[in-house]
Amino acid sequence: DCANATPVGEGVIEGCTTEATNDGTSSCTASATTPDVWFAYTASETGIATAGTAAINGAGFNTHLAVFDGCGGAEIIANNNTDSLQSEVSWSVEAGESYRVRVSGNNGDTGQFALTLSVHAEFANDACEDATPIGDGDGYLGTTDLATTDGETQCNSPKYDVWFQYTNADDCPKSVTFSTCHDFTDIDTVLSVHDVCGGPAVASNDDDCSSGSGPSTVTHLVEAGRTVLIRVYGKGGKRGTYQLSVASAISDIDTDGDGVIDCMDSCPNRKRGDVNGDGSVSIDDVASFVSVLLRPDDATPDEQCAADLNEDGAVNGLDAQGMVQLTLN
Repeated sequence: DCANATPVGEGVIEGCTTEATNDGTSSCTASATTPDVWFAYTASETGIATAGTAAINGAGFNTHLAVFDGCGGAEIIANNNTDSLQSEVSWSVEAGESYRVRVSGNNGDTGQFALTLSVHAEFANDACEDATPIGDGDGYLGTTDLATTDGETQCNSPKYDVWFQYTNADDCPKSVTFSTCHDFTDIDTVLSVHDVCGGPAVASNDDDCSSGSGPSTVTHLVEAGRTVLIRVYGKGGKRGTYQLSVASAISDIDTDGDGVIDCMDSCPNRKRGDVNGDGSVSIDDVASFVSVLLRPDDATPDEQCAADLNEDGAVNGLDAQGMVQLTLN
């Protein structure tokens, strides 16, 4: 049982659940009440631990794995059938800390198994808080082979993910496309965009390349000065190599047709002088200009903007000369 878990470190441990009873549960419902055996794994170093099970002696034992922070404690991660009858999980560990590893079977199945435990150092962008900066035109070739799941997970849904951060340093919003649709991507990826670590996805995609399956492409509008986080992981808990690229485009919308795109235009909806908003500057705008000049509180923001000919932030007599010149041209 969990209280009498066998102490283990890194290596291969053989075991059997045939004579075991049930002393725990799992988010993998098929093994929640199945006979189980427990191990108390103590990490030899801080990093990422990986536990994997396989049946031995040719038996078709369908293993389940779950890891807890203690007896009766929170489930850290669980998995059933990473590859056929085998299971594998990875999680962050601290040197000297002990974790309870539960090995069980599918729907009451029992048998012999081999449990392999290993630990390795964490890499740079495994956690959201350590996301790697990436910018326009950048490409990044990486792997999720040693990644852990950064966030909550349930049975058979580990997301062995890596993280990137993109900052729009320009003065205009950008439509930014993140893509793994490249030759070196060898897993079925899922991409998601987040505003903050631990926050929900604001955009996501699975299988959006020309082939319609496999790698992914997601496009998201990033406001000026904003930073977003990009999560890359393999679908169904798969791990492998990915190639991530970034491309962006600034909107070229020019609502008032004055040759200045809206995000750079202090008066985007109307040309300077087009106070009545009919799309052109003519003598017809003079009356509207005078109305704004005399009753500025009654004017709309667009009317005030169009009447501010010298662009000093106020409509007054200094703008009158400019208005006359525009209407006479």
